[in-house]
Amino acid sequence: MRAVARVMEVSRSNLIEQMNTEIVKGRTRYTIKDDIWLLPMIQYFTAKRATYGYRRGAALLNLKLLKAGKNKVNQLG
Repeated sequence: MRAVARVMEVSRSNLIEQMNTEIVKGRTRYTIKDDIWLLPMIQYFTAKRATYGYRRGAALLNLKLLKAGKNKVNQLG
C-alpha cells in the first residue's frame, strides 16, 4: 500500500479511506425505449416548424396527449 500511495503521490490514509467508501452512482442515463411512441408526434411538430423550442414543442405535445386522454409529458430540459 505504501508503494502505491507513493507512486500516486497521495497519503496512505486517503488511499485506504477511498478504498473503503462505496462509490455513489449518479443519475442513470435517459433511455428512449419507454418513450418511443412519442417520437412520431415530436417529429410531426418539428417538421411543421423547425424553429419551435423544447417548451413550445412540449406544450403542443401535451395538448395533443390531453385531447387523446393520456398523461402529459415532463418538460424538463
